[in-house]
Amino acid sequence: MRIFSALYRKLPEVGEITKKYANLPESYIKRCLEEVEWKTPRGLPQYLPRTRSWKKRHFDVHRPWTGFFQRENAPGIYHRKVFLEPFRDWSFFKGDRVEILSGPDKGKQGIICQVIQERNWVIVEGLNCKMVLIGKTKQFPGLVQQQEQPLLVQREVKLVDPADLQNTEIEWRFTEEGDKVRVSLRTGRIIPIPVQAQETYDYKTKRTYKESTKDTTSDDLSEVTFSPTLETFEMNIMKSMGIKEERIPVQTYWFASYGYIILFLGVLDPSAESTALEEGTVLELPYWLVSALINDDAVSIELPKVYRDSYRDIFKADANVVDLFRLCKHFYEFGKLLSNVIEHRGSLELCSNLIQIFIDRFRRLADWAQNSESETGATNKFDNYEKALLQRGKLAQDMLTSWLNEGVGTITTSVLVDSYKKRKLLAKELSF
Repeated sequence: MRIFSALYRKLPEVGEITKKYANLPESYIKRCLEEVEWKTPRGLPQYLPRTRSWKKRHFDVHRPWTGFFQRENAPGIYHRKVFLEPFRDWSFFKGDRVEILSGPDKGKQGIICQVIQERNWVIVEGLNCKMVLIGKTKQFPGLVQQQEQPLLVQREVKLVDPADLQNTEIEWRFTEEGDKVRVSLRTGRIIPIPVQAQETYDYKTKRTYKESTKDTTSDDLSEVTFSPTLETFEMNIMKSMGIKEERIPVQTYWFASYGYIILFLGVLDPSAESTALEEGTVLELPYWLVSALINDDAVSIELPKVYRDSYRDIFKADANVVDLFRLCKHFYEFGKLLSNVIEHRGSLELCSNLIQIFIDRFRRLADWAQNSESETGATNKFDNYEKALLQRGKLAQDMLTSWLNEGVGTITTSVLVDSYKKRKLLAKELSF
């Protein structure tokens, strides 16, 4: 089954021949193949860019931008999966003369009038037809229409050699000029690509196309409307408005690494005799600079001591007694950033240690969140992330307590009990 899935696959996209025939923007064809169920608003910071959609992937004789295709791929309509044999080089084009190898029209030759690359189909004009009854009603008998049926290019059709008008196998080759052509394996004759292959939905050929009022003319395309200059967009606006810049810009430095030498960073090392950092120099650098240099393999990272093996043993012994605020105010967040710049194995170990430390300290944090009278001195050992989590926990506990105590007041005697006492007292008075 795995070998079958590798050899035969369902074509996920529209074929190149269909795209050329459409003469439409590729983004429009992509939208025709996708049905968006919902998506979050764009341009708002409180929403993440999320989209839920489903793809329309059942291809038939209809083009993807037509209404027939949309109705065939409407929600609720099920189609069986279609597995196709992939082609390295597509060899059939509109206008080619082919010979049918099977069916009632076996041995006949015809001209291809439509190529459906998504299903490895071609339709031959006037051959392999089917009679279809359309428009039949109670008062009208209907009309019989002849419709050409698609043929599979692997087994049902072959190209015709123009030398002897016999079917032949072909292969793609290159000429001395570098042009890629189809060549008959039997006679060696070049089979040219017909002119009809250039036809699109808008025109037959590019030369015979007539411009309309909504087309951009060649004169408009050749007109120069923008002259690039060595200035930013803001500088161009200031120049056009007559604004003169009198402020002095801050100097900008570009860092470059050659081999094991980093230029223009020698100022970071007081003992350096040049403007470059030599190999083996040990420095304490900010994270933003290290993250930029690590992409060029210019530096190697040594973890801060709080993340090393010596402190890991202390955390394993008892993580609750460690003063994280004194060691690193942003222990978890900074550790997460470090995991992005160190090697893969060290990153996994660091992440697992951070998770284990948080699990060990979370139980006490949850107890203090439920106890409003906890000592503030003990909570000072938390880092900023744990302190923020503690405040949220206390707020949630207070909200839960107020909700549970809502509506609780003085217990009063019910109306039924009062009426019963009154009837009993009235019965005693009447007995006297």
